Amino acid sequence: PSGGWGWPSTISICSQRVADTSAHLPVRAWRPRSSLPTGAAKHSALMDPLQLVHETLKSTLRADHQRQAAEEVLKHLERTTGHVVQLFRLAADTSVEVDPALRQAAAIRMKNIVQRGWQPKDSNNSSLAVCESDKNTVRENLLEAIVVSHPLVRAQLALCLKTIAQCDYPTNWPTLLPAICTKLQQRASEQHVYGALCALRVLAKSYEYRRDDLRMPLNQIVEASFPLVLHLLQGLVSLEPPSTAEAISLADVTLLGLKIFWSSMQMLLPPHLLEADRFTAWMDLLLRLAAQSLPQGQPTEMEVVMKWPPWKVKKRVFQIFHRLLQRYGNPSAKHRNVPNSEQLVLFARNFQTTYATQCLHACLSLLQLRPSGQTCPDRVITLCLNYVEESIKFKQTYGMIKPLLQRIVHQILFPLLCFNKRDHQLWQEDATEYVRKEFDVMEDFYSPRTAAINVTLALTRSRAKDCLHMAISFCAEVLQESQVDPTNLDRLYRKDGALHALGNMHELLYKKAQYRPSLEQMLLTFVQPELDSPHGFLRLRACWTYGMFAQSLYSGGKNVAALAVPFGKVLATMRDPELPVRVQAALAINHFVEFDCANQLVLGVLPQLVQSLFGLMKDIGNDEVVHTLDNLIEKFGDSMAPYAIEVVKALVGHFLRLFEDQEDDDDDSALAAMGVMQAISTMMQAVHNKPEMYVTMEEALLPLLHRTMVADAADFFEDTLEVLSYLTYYSPSISNPVFALLPMLHQAVQEWAFEYSNNFVTPVDNYISRATDAFLSGQHGDCLHMVISMCSTVLINKHDVMPAYEAQGAVKLLSSLLHHCVGRIDESLPELLGITLRRLAAAPQNSALRTLLFDVFSSALHYNAGLALLVCQQIISAQVEPIQVEGALTTMLSSWLNHYLTCNKLRVADLKVAILATSALTELQNSSAPPFIAKNKHELVRKGLKLLMRLQEERQRRAELENQEGQAASARAEADEDEDAGELDDENDGSEDESDALKFLASRARGIGGDDFDDEPLEEEVLYSNPLEQIDEFVAFVKSCHSALTEDPLLMPKLGLCPPTAQAQPLIPADESKLLHHFLLRGMTHVKAAQVDQQLQQPQQHHHSQHQQVHLAGVVPDPS
Repeated sequence: PSGGWGWPSTISICSQRVADTSAHLPVRAWRPRSSLPTGAAKHSALMDPLQLVHETLKSTLRADHQRQAAEEVLKHLERTTGHVVQLFRLAADTSVEVDPALRQAAAIRMKNIVQRGWQPKDSNNSSLAVCESDKNTVRENLLEAIVVSHPLVRAQLALCLKTIAQCDYPTNWPTLLPAICTKLQQRASEQHVYGALCALRVLAKSYEYRRDDLRMPLNQIVEASFPLVLHLLQGLVSLEPPSTAEAISLADVTLLGLKIFWSSMQMLLPPHLLEADRFTAWMDLLLRLAAQSLPQGQPTEMEVVMKWPPWKVKKRVFQIFHRLLQRYGNPSAKHRNVPNSEQLVLFARNFQTTYATQCLHACLSLLQLRPSGQTCPDRVITLCLNYVEESIKFKQTYGMIKPLLQRIVHQILFPLLCFNKRDHQLWQEDATEYVRKEFDVMEDFYSPRTAAINVTLALTRSRAKDCLHMAISFCAEVLQESQVDPTNLDRLYRKDGALHALGNMHELLYKKAQYRPSLEQMLLTFVQPELDSPHGFLRLRACWTYGMFAQSLYSGGKNVAALAVPFGKVLATMRDPELPVRVQAALAINHFVEFDCANQLVLGVLPQLVQSLFGLMKDIGNDEVVHTLDNLIEKFGDSMAPYAIEVVKALVGHFLRLFEDQEDDDDDSALAAMGVMQAISTMMQAVHNKPEMYVTMEEALLPLLHRTMVADAADFFEDTLEVLSYLTYYSPSISNPVFALLPMLHQAVQEWAFEYSNNFVTPVDNYISRATDAFLSGQHGDCLHMVISMCSTVLINKHDVMPAYEAQGAVKLLSSLLHHCVGRIDESLPELLGITLRRLAAAPQNSALRTLLFDVFSSALHYNAGLALLVCQQIISAQVEPIQVEGALTTMLSSWLNHYLTCNKLRVADLKVAILATSALTELQNSSAPPFIAKNKHELVRKGLKLLMRLQEERQRRAELENQEGQAASARAEADEDEDAGELDDENDGSEDESDALKFLASRARGIGGDDFDDEPLEEEVLYSNPLEQIDEFVAFVKSCHSALTEDPLLMPKLGLCPPTAQAQPLIPADESKLLHHFLLRGMTHVKAAQVDQQLQQPQQHHHSQHQQVHLAGVVPDPS
């Protein structure tokens, strides 16, 4: 509004560009919260804040040297009070004259500041935060701004609303929803209505993927706004606009209302829609929109048609229809742990009896448009076919489909399967784009061709009695027709469609006894000749067809003799002049390899095949081609070894080309580059038993590793760390150039890669464990400090911005340092334990992270119990009064031991290190141990005994579990598949499959929202080894008991191992004393056997071993 929005008086209101700003000074002095550059300070003295931002922002739109200076000024202004409000006014206040381009630039900057500073992720950097006064101003005026702004500005302000609503609604912004509803009631103008709907859409969408227990605000939004939106849309659908322009304008408003409806129901139905009368009103509206005639002036070009608002309305209507049937329309679905489960069943019954067939009729009506020569966008066809696919499962809707089966298959489905003129045009104009669309998985979600295949498969599998023979007979007729006149292009297009259908049905055809014998002849007659076809699309389809039947007819080496000729022809087409054919040939080879169809044939042409793939990789960055090479390496690793260096060099070169050439939105190149990285890892794994090859590989891999250790390659960082893991583990030794990567890794973690601790733990642990001397020597920099610094960054500096489960790798590295550097990192123990105890204070009870942190503490005790306790005392003394230190340390030790005794998510490794730590404390000399340790040795022995028992039980439980898993796997392997499984009759609604899908989707809905996965139990790391594995925890426990018993004679009666005395009475239960006695007697044999082994392995220390022999017979009395 021209009169302004009631901006606070502390911000100067400037309604025109003025030379003299004295009349527009703020009521109180404007002061920045942080210092500005000299230039900014100079300008701020001459003009008011709004004018300063206006002029500075205008300078950023220039292409000269002033731009950088202006950007710097704005960067400093971001930290000043009122700056976000000034940007807001420049973006949307109509009382301020601003160029449209400048308004958009101001809106973009405002959006960025709001996203960073409304609720900063980094709580330590308060200078990024937007102050409360600015927040209030933005909240009070944002809705009005969205209403009156230009569409380009509105889009940015909507993003601001999204961020603010996610943080503040409803608690700190309770007026937002009432204000939106008021706008919808008033309907002052179309612009007001559209702006209010835009804000409502943003608000509803912010709750779209929330869990059940977090959707109450969305339910309230629906309850308050849906009657208003419904009334509005009912009025719009009844209008007959006088012109196409007005019809399009009304369609824009209708589309926005439907988007609000979609966001509110696509994951879970709100209670508002579970009421029959309300849902009926909405369904009547949706059905009217589905049947509504399109306005005059429909565009003819398909790219324009798909963006035309009236068609976008249709698309959204059919998307809603599909979701209602797919997720909420099955009366037999079991809604476990879902709110309103009884109402959902009633809703499904009502939908099936009242609306399912009406929606199906609307879908089939639209699907008839293309066969009758009319236009219909691909996306709408896809959604209609999706609805038909779901309808096949239910008796009532299938009953409507059944009489129309022949027409649906012949006129609707089959034409979509055929190669067509649009495909031919794209092939000729841009073969690379054709390949991208043909092999892009994401395209399948929107492709009518894929949807047609899905409907065909659903009919031939679930309703085979009605459909299978009809479909096969129709395809056979088409193939026969194509033989009559091989020059007729339309018949060849139809032949492509027939092979497309049969190839997708390969598994079903192979299982059916009446079709299996004729498959080989069909391929020989109609497919193999097309490998030499003059038409590229048929050569492609022939390669594809053989690739599909490789999964059934030829899998496991069946019919390998019949495959010899077509295999050679497919291999030859990898040198085809047409790029799409070459790519499809590579995919067919990939299927031959993956399903073991012709292993000897592949081995015979391996060098030629590898070179063809190298050539194809240079032609196109397609991940499927790389996947073929990856499968070759995995399947024929030993045979690929001679080419390993060449393969790695080619893959590295291919990756660097893809990486440097990719654009910001080039998902295909990024996906292909990821495939290349995976192929490199597969090649390295294939030759892991030839460590000498890693030395040569290293030279080729170093440029790639250097290039991907920086922030702009973050998408590939996990793969980079995997490659580095191979290099540091399988190489004969870790070379200096590979060691030089550790500082780069350290820098990356400090700056941007702190979330990858679970990935970098492996290569860093390899540095520590495989090259301990070099790691600690300092010749490669202070590696020890780097690793501890990386762990500190993850566990302390960034702990508030990352989930606990992502920090586990850093904790494991701290343990690794203590395991592999025994006696060599005493000076670093205070820093290491400081990090552990500080993070432990914030770790959730019984969590995996807490277990790992306690493992670090246990490892420190095992490393040097006396020193570790001393360090802990020093850390605690800095936090509490001196008199409280001993009590605090005692509490910490009690919490540590109780965790291992009570937590039900422990691994064998956790219990073992706890036993070793307890043994180390027990073995401490009383003279050097803290008093509370010396006085409670009996309690330590008792806890160690319980830990040993838990360890035995855990090992037994895991052995039983492995046995059960093995039996289950054998049972699955022996299970025979029924060839008619999954086929439905007219009385079967297929509700079981739908129920499973609904349960999955409901769990997905509940899981979205950022749950912490740290409550997942830790898994045993069978591939990880450390020096603790060489220690027998039972022997360690027995030796520590012997040491304590020898030093303190009173410990014997305290443990009940001898009769009580006047000085000492039994302090543990009799059954525990008996068990301890049994353990100590057993331990005599174990300890002596261990000492004999040690003497045999280290004869030079024989006299030392003898000196340490444990004479338990003299300590433990005879049981009698």
